[in-house]
Amino acid sequence: MSNTSFIVFYRTSVKFGKTPLDGADAAITMRSLYQSFDAKEIVVISDNNQPYHSLYFENNGHMVYRTSMGNSRSFLLQIKLALKFYYADYYYFVEDDHLHLDRQKEFIIEGLKYFDIVSLYDHPDKYTSLYSHLQTRLVATALGHFRDAPSTVMTFAINRKTLEKLGPFFLASPWIKDQSDYPKDNLLFEDLTKMGFKLGTLIPSRSTHCEATGLTPYVDWNAFINFLRNKP
Repeated sequence: MSNTSFIVFYRTSVKFGKTPLDGADAAITMRSLYQSFDAKEIVVISDNNQPYHSLYFENNGHMVYRTSMGNSRSFLLQIKLALKFYYADYYYFVEDDHLHLDRQKEFIIEGLKYFDIVSLYDHPDKYTSLYSHLQTRLVATALGHFRDAPSTVMTFAINRKTLEKLGPFFLASPWIKDQSDYPKDNLLFEDLTKMGFKLGTLIPSRSTHCEATGLTPYVDWNAFINFLRNKP
């Protein structure tokens, strides 16, 4: 893995989630990424933020793009940047309200051996009546199980080959329009499935959305936040 290159695009904005987990903020979620990635591997898109917010990331050694685009357009910007200026073997597109356990690179590489798109977030809605008829394929890998999933949020990983295939689709998708406040992720991934792309999610997961009602199971995320706050 020493010769394998990663670029993480980390999108952060003035608003941190809708009902965020207590104690979670952009500084904490970025600190969780440092367990797996170096600062030089993480490009920050700081959208509609106060100057001090952007300076925090610049002072930590990140390349920072200061924008005033909104959610959908800032997502499209990272796709354009990845295609034109940032060549890597793997890309991880991350929203700032996601916490990450360590060994992210290993799990991303392993999952992408079997799927076109990988999320390390096991969304709890897949265990509700909303998906009572969901049938998925489990894949046993060297690091655990991934399963087919119909959708995920806008935090996911792909390799360069898939980026080149999906880049034009993302840029033209009606579900990520410039004028839209938020990408319509469910409809987006439905289209990708129809196109033949496979999404795999890890169980148990290595990340979570920081929404208080959307935490992935089996991890004490409050304890993890405290661990990160006290980590040197």
